[in-house]
Amino acid sequence: MKLLPYIIILTLLSGCGSTPSTDTPNIPTTSISGKAVVGAITTGTVYLKDSLNKEISTSTAADGSYFLNTTGLKKPYLMKAVFSNNSTLYSIVADNGVAHINSTTNWIATLAAFGLRLAEVYLYIKGELLVLLANIAGSIADSISS
Repeated sequence: MKLLPYIIILTLLSGCGSTPSTDTPNIPTTSISGKAVVGAITTGTVYLKDSLNKEISTSTAADGSYFLNTTGLKKPYLMKAVFSNNSTLYSIVADNGVAHINSTTNWIATLAAFGLRLAEVYLYIKGELLVLLANIAGSIADSISS
């Protein structure tokens, strides 16, 4: 199994990290909203996959903003945005609130996934492994902001 070394590493790092806080306390606790942007492109579709492998999606507004109702979904989430120019960016989100999808969140997700292709991670990861990735991504984001 090609993923076994990564699963072992993720298991060892499971105690690391924290959940990034949100800056907007007025967002309902059963939703995620934000902006999805790649360069100047803001039109596309935002997908969210929960820890039980349930997927929802929505189109972005002209400015890249989006809103997803996460009622009944299990945190954390793996998100992707597919833009009108066929670019795809990812974000690992630990909780509801504000979550942007851009080149920085894609870079953090890439680092957290230890070199796995994010497209495959999006297709196959769920449950505790997604929780581990969210913790790692939170640690990376905390390190960047401090």
